[in-house]
Amino acid sequence: MCNGWYHDNWFALCSENRLYKVRAKGSLVAVGALEQPAVFRNNDLPGVILGSAAQRMIQNYGIQPGKRAVIIAGNDEAYRVALDL
Repeated sequence: MCNGWYHDNWFALCSENRLYKVRAKGSLVAVGALEQPAVFRNNDLPGVILGSAAQRMIQNYGIQPGKRAVIIAGNDEAYRVALDL
């Protein structure tokens, strides 16, 4: 995991209990996506879960998370969640 990107392409990399200082000729940043919970009243009630949690319950444990679902989409991953449900 990279903890810092410094002047002249110096990178601070962590691996278990070690910190490595690496200088790279070039760099490519791929930030990825972050799933965030929707903010609304009572979003902490039982049954209100993230799409990735519902997918894990289906794929890993064979559990049907519910009979009805409302999917709030922030990216294309929501289509996969809808198909799984």
